[in-house]
Amino acid sequence: MQEKIISYGDPQGEPELREVLVDYCYAARGVRSTADKIVIASGTQQLLTVLCRILGRSGKVAMEKPGFVQGETDFYRFWLEYFFPAIFRE
Repeated sequence: MQEKIISYGDPQGEPELREVLVDYCYAARGVRSTADKIVIASGTQQLLTVLCRILGRSGKVAMEKPGFVQGETDFYRFWLEYFFPAIFRE
């Protein structure tokens, strides 16, 4: 237990919490997922950076327009393709 307390933990978030979220998402929304597809972070900026690293250069991201400017900057910095679907265009 002591080792768990002083370690950085899983970069995707605590596995036990992700398992609970899998059950919740299915019960509340009918969404089927697995714990390995869930990422937990402490804030928006941290989460965007983690997701950019997970996606690598092969990812595509749909964004609202107007949207989160820092998000656009992160996607550009990580060489991710981002676009604005027709429903978000002005």
